[in-house]
Amino acid sequence: MNDYTAWTTLSVVHTHYIILGMMFFLILGLISMNMNLKINRAVLFYNIGLNLTAIMLVVCGIIQVLDLNVVSALISGIASIGHIILGFSLILILLDIKKACIK
Repeated sequence: MNDYTAWTTLSVVHTHYIILGMMFFLILGLISMNMNLKINRAVLFYNIGLNLTAIMLVVCGIIQVLDLNVVSALISGIASIGHIILGFSLILILLDIKKACIK
């Protein structure tokens, strides 16, 4: 549509969503079949972080394609917050799995 052929972050949005959004929950579902996991809060944080990260990947890609002059530090900062939330929630999920294994 815009005759843009260079690499953008739009090319990795689907991969991130498939791996982090679908594969992660399939593995978590398999793990939770044998354990009594209570990870509602951690999964909520995970979903917030995943969606924030994916939205910022799309925004960054659109800015790259349209060649807009936007402050990239703000976009990188918001994307970093999404990654931090993802990391924090992964730690919470792993700690909950550890608790379930000890019981």
